Amino acid sequence: MPRTGQLAVSASRRIVLAALLALLATAAGLLGPAASPGQAAARCYGDGCNAQDPQAMGCASDARVLAEFTYRSVRVKLNHSPACGAAWTKFENPLGGQPGQQFALLAVWDRQQGGSLITIMSVRVQTDTTAWLAGYTHMWTFSRFVQACLSNSSSSLTRQDLCTARY
Repeated sequence: MPRTGQLAVSASRRIVLAALLALLATAAGLLGPAASPGQAAARCYGDGCNAQDPQAMGCASDARVLAEFTYRSVRVKLNHSPACGAAWTKFENPLGGQPGQQFALLAVWDRQQGGSLITIMSVRVQTDTTAWLAGYTHMWTFSRFVQACLSNSSSSLTRQDLCTARY
């Protein structure tokens, strides 16, 4: 049979343990909910997302459309992920028809040096008369100006290209 002193120590340990568990549970609740099973957590941020796939890096799950336009059958969207701090261009060609322009681009411009073009991420606009087609470029950090374009070139822009505003 336990002595009275041992019962007092055991009871006080239980109270301390219960208080610690309650504190941990409260702290875990303050950290916010975990990502749902269908929503991948972002695996990059800012410069770490440059030239990465938005789907593979978990950035597409919180994508916001900053700007979009339609040319013939092709819808072009400038997407931004707040969780990743990066942007990319997405296209949808629901009719599968030939849009005229062959590439969807993400143009990246320097904010500090007079707006010079830094790089272009591109993806060929697929055409097929029997399927809904879609695709996207790789990402680039949102700390630069970015814009989505349709172009005949995969590596340069001309005045004939169709683009969103720069963001």
